[in-house]
Amino acid sequence: MRTLSCPRSTTFDTLHLAIQIAFGWANCHLHQFYITDSNDPLGAFADRLLTLTTNPGEGMDDWDDLVIYEYDFGDGWEHAIEVIGKEPFRACIRCTEGKGHPIAEDAAGSFGWEEIKEAYKAERPSEGEEEKIEWYESTCTNGDVQGLHGDGVHVWDVVFVNRMLRELPELPSGSRFY
Repeated sequence: MRTLSCPRSTTFDTLHLAIQIAFGWANCHLHQFYITDSNDPLGAFADRLLTLTTNPGEGMDDWDDLVIYEYDFGDGWEHAIEVIGKEPFRACIRCTEGKGHPIAEDAAGSFGWEEIKEAYKAERPSEGEEEKIEWYESTCTNGDVQGLHGDGVHVWDVVFVNRMLRELPELPSGSRFY
């Protein structure tokens, strides 16, 4: 879970980069935003995505529908984006809260991530668990050389995240970042 405070003019492109930073991901997979509507379970309103992306007059606080951010179509990480209130204007995105160590890229989704965390909890890791630990600490794109030993699964650094968020380019509303 992460909570981001975003300026009204934040584009989906910039929001994608901010989510990548907040979750400690490496931005190495495809992503998409899509909008669902409780009155339209088949998603016929998907074309509104373009409207929300390109219309500077519509800010995030105008969203009535549920916006989903999907990252890594193979692992299938989906996040519901919810507008929970307003803060005083800020020129950049900042993270106000979060918890939990960044999830490993290419962990095979939530099931694979849980297996990695269980491997670290094992008193005597099996060969397969040792392989998961070795992969996470040495090969995983966004792995952690210190691993998840002890309370490591709960380690998350909001100061570091906000430092990285401040480095995001300030894009005018409607701009594209490639």
